[in-house]
Amino acid sequence: IEHCASINETEQTASDYDVLDWTDREFTRIRNRMSKKKWSIERIYPLTSMQEGMLFHKMENDQSTSYVIQNSFTVKSELDVNALKTSFELLGEKHEVLHTNIIYQQINEPKQMILKGRPLEFHVTDLSKKKDGIDRYEEMKKNDIKRGFDLENDSLIRMSVVKIAENHYQAYM
Repeated sequence: IEHCASINETEQTASDYDVLDWTDREFTRIRNRMSKKKWSIERIYPLTSMQEGMLFHKMENDQSTSYVIQNSFTVKSELDVNALKTSFELLGEKHEVLHTNIIYQQINEPKQMILKGRPLEFHVTDLSKKKDGIDRYEEMKKNDIKRGFDLENDSLIRMSVVKIAENHYQAYM
């Protein structure tokens, strides 16, 4: 009772998110980890079957890229990169699922967590002054797939825009 009476702010617990199979210690550890990154927990859900498969393959082989899907596109005109970035960020604001992470380390039951304040990754690279720009772009794409995703920490969607030449952009996500 003393603890509850001494707190001035509302303190969330796992049960506030309908999570009954995490201990207070597990929830507090995760909440504190997210707070350090300036993210806040918006919702917590059980894993979907697809997410369970992703987690299984990741735990079986940390280097697995089984669920990495990469799409690329070319723009052969001037590109307003700032407008593209703003659109990408708005997409993230509109669809909260893009701010989902799979929490599974040091807890009893893995869950998906939607995080407020979780930025989407957006990278811009200018290779227009490089003679081997296309080759470097292809290497960047391969490295992006090899990187995979840290399910607990990485944005599960990311976009990279590469300027190859004047009025020639390549992008992948």
